[in-house]
Amino acid sequence: MASRTTNGTERVVKKVIAKESKAVKAKKITHKTKTSLDLLREKIKNKNTHKVVIGLHAFPDLDCMGASLGFIKLIKEWKPEIEYVVVYSGSISHPQNVTTSNLLNIKMTHLDVVENLKELGDCFVAIDGPKERCFGNEDIDCFMVIDHHEDNSKADIEVKDIRDVGATCSIIYDYISKEKIKFDKEDDFDSDVATGMAMGIRSDTLELVSENVTFLDYDAYQFLMNFSSRKHMQSITNYPIPSYLFKIRGRLEQEENIHIEDGAFVGGLGILSPSQRDSIPVMADERVRCEGVDTSFIFAIVDDKIDMSIRSSNPSFNVEEYCEKIYKEYGGSGGGKKRAGIGSACLDLGFLSPTEFEESTQVKIWHAVRDAMFEKIRKIVSRS
Repeated sequence: MASRTTNGTERVVKKVIAKESKAVKAKKITHKTKTSLDLLREKIKNKNTHKVVIGLHAFPDLDCMGASLGFIKLIKEWKPEIEYVVVYSGSISHPQNVTTSNLLNIKMTHLDVVENLKELGDCFVAIDGPKERCFGNEDIDCFMVIDHHEDNSKADIEVKDIRDVGATCSIIYDYISKEKIKFDKEDDFDSDVATGMAMGIRSDTLELVSENVTFLDYDAYQFLMNFSSRKHMQSITNYPIPSYLFKIRGRLEQEENIHIEDGAFVGGLGILSPSQRDSIPVMADERVRCEGVDTSFIFAIVDDKIDMSIRSSNPSFNVEEYCEKIYKEYGGSGGGKKRAGIGSACLDLGFLSPTEFEESTQVKIWHAVRDAMFEKIRKIVSRS
């Protein structure tokens, strides 16, 4: 009798364990099926979240600035009292980006003036770039990455929302749409948010005609245009061109600074100040549109680095792959926008930084860098 009772008890215990096991599994499955939006909402609404640090990539452009505005609207809708700060580590030198940040009142803090990044907030979110590009190599716990570029980062991130869409602004719009958050045409902030996000989508999808544009981008742009400021959009589109651009453009008319072969234009701009850095992508955009050119490589020395921008209208040319070939094997950094024909790369010069030498030596360093880059790019192009 005792034996049967024991066996019966064992069977009951086994059933209880089985039920608990199923419950645990069900709980895990439920967590796994939570979307990135669900997890972000929970994090922001958590009583222990008081200040969000929004990290943009080093050189904020229209897409990441617009996405940051949309993100701020989103979290403020969830928790009106929440604080935030937007940070970046590079510079805002492109005249269009400067115009945008001024017109739309985008407040950003440079990481150089932050004494202790860890203590700046209690929730860190990287927008339009991996953790390393948005927060540097700082030892912080980055909660989330929101991006539309392939992410090869090895950083330990709790939540990632990386989609194959035209712009990060479109992902933020998707959040706003799913949360049924409304815009007010009479509200200045809402107008700035809509304008910034619409311009971000236009910029990163090449006016909505690039190969990476999706239906989400179209839907987002159509919705945002209902609340955007046409006046601000015109000012951003027709941004003032600084006079130094005309002087720098002339350097690409000098034969020793260019190399053209098999549809590829390679040009060196010399040594530029940080405030002139965005001459590089501007010249890359211009040269890829020249007759007989389908790919442009424009580079320059900025501070202690070689900066390069690549543009290509050749569908068989993998910009991201070539950025990696040119730089990553030498310890630099680089990446491209999938199917958009846009890429950039950066390589440290270390002790050969021209800023450490007199002008005559700087010229020699530039000539050596220029010739080496010509040879390196020529070999890569010839193998394509």
